[in-house]
Amino acid sequence: MFTGELILAGYGLPPGTKKITNFKTDEVEFRTNLRNIRAAFSADSPAGETILSIKGGGKSFEENDVIIICNNSNYDTCEEHILLKDGSSNSLTITGGLGTTFPAGSTVNVVNTISYRYNKTKRELQRKIDRGNWEAVAENMAEDGVSISYWDKDNQAPLVPADIEGIGITLTVETSRRASATSTITLRNSL
Repeated sequence: MFTGELILAGYGLPPGTKKITNFKTDEVEFRTNLRNIRAAFSADSPAGETILSIKGGGKSFEENDVIIICNNSNYDTCEEHILLKDGSSNSLTITGGLGTTFPAGSTVNVVNTISYRYNKTKRELQRKIDRGNWEAVAENMAEDGVSISYWDKDNQAPLVPADIEGIGITLTVETSRRASATSTITLRNSL
């Protein structure tokens, strides 16, 4: 699950959006459109608008989802908003209103923030999605149960999240015996 979701880091986000937002040797936080929830504007939407007309329906959009809206002809024009209520069949209601005018065809994607961390006290690998709670996804971890390493395009330690090109994960559990698994992930959804 950990590596499967991490491979999706940056999916459904416009170019230039941070896909890794926090990285440590025992914790990583990244952004993606996990359930591939998206829509497009069916009409132009002026600055200040809070009710957005979309095509394709909005039933998959949920209250408090973070969304990113982008002008498809200019990816420098993107805005993040929070949905005020669940999507109705052909509209989304956002907080705060649009900061600029977006033309018909502009895209709307849900943005999920997913975090994994090693809780040494409980000896658990834990996961959190969006504003939810930390939940155990692996228990009986060894004292040195989680190790996460990062590298940039030159196979060096990255200085900032935007430089991360690959991630190595080692998980070690201890039950009646000790077992480890290692995964290497190359981030493929480019910035």
